[in-house]
Amino acid sequence: SRPALYRSYATLLTVAQTAIDQQSSDADIQHVAIQRQILTGQELLDETLMRLNHDEEQTNGITFDSSKLTTSELRRMLTVQAVPETNLVELAAIGYQAEILAPIINSWIDIYLQRRAEEVKQSTGLTLEALGEELTGLEDKILSKREELEDFRQINEITSLGRENLFENQSLARFRALNKSFNAPSEEAVKSKARLDAVNKAIARGKTVVPAEDQKGMRVLELRLQKLHEQLAEFDKKYTRNYLALNPSLNVLPKQIEDLKREIQSKRNFGQNIALSDAQQDYNAARQSLAVIKRQLNDHKRQATEFSSKFAEHEALLT
Repeated sequence: SRPALYRSYATLLTVAQTAIDQQSSDADIQHVAIQRQILTGQELLDETLMRLNHDEEQTNGITFDSSKLTTSELRRMLTVQAVPETNLVELAAIGYQAEILAPIINSWIDIYLQRRAEEVKQSTGLTLEALGEELTGLEDKILSKREELEDFRQINEITSLGRENLFENQSLARFRALNKSFNAPSEEAVKSKARLDAVNKAIARGKTVVPAEDQKGMRVLELRLQKLHEQLAEFDKKYTRNYLALNPSLNVLPKQIEDLKREIQSKRNFGQNIALSDAQQDYNAARQSLAVIKRQLNDHKRQATEFSSKFAEHEALLT
């Protein structure tokens, strides 16, 4: 009769290493296939056979003679089958000596797990070393970025980190002040232009236009002229002009009127020129002041735009 054929088996879970920030998949068929090749590979079986030959305790006192059991023979005794849709593999040892099958399975699994542990340890060491180098590189980059950021702030006079405090920047603060003060010279320019137009219109209509400080004196002369005209009108009621011309004491009145008219006209012309000149100067000064502020506003608008652009770069450096 044929001798009995015995079978010993075990189930082994194989899990592929994954990145730290990733989860392992439920079933990695490719990884399982690779582990099947490793389990039946020459190196692992050689080491398993060596373990069996030197570890009597594990094999219940049975000593394996490598000359009697070769790696090829051991491979023929072993099978590896993947469990469908899982990361499990079923290991089996088949032979005529039942007492050696379990030790073979155990040694086989022990050698495999030992190699996997060494592989994981080595991989972990390399990962930690790589992470350490990456961390050192990141620290250097952070330090360099901080220095770059500080230099950028000093060059562009950025004293605050929040956009709500942008106007702490000297240029933008000045821009706000100029913008607020723009209304006053603008209103003054409008008023001075209106005064200049009023003076020109009054002159065109023949009205008396003199500086405010000369108006009282001008009024006195005009009242005096009015009284002289009234006196002359009274004389005209009593005397003819020919009679007045022949009488020296009465003839002085028309002469006084003519002299006073010339004086009034002279003062009017002089005062008119002064008033017109003052109005023109006020208007020119207001326009010049307005032009200066407009130029300053344009300059600071440009500076504000440049600063906003630089601040955007500053924010980009923070990210």
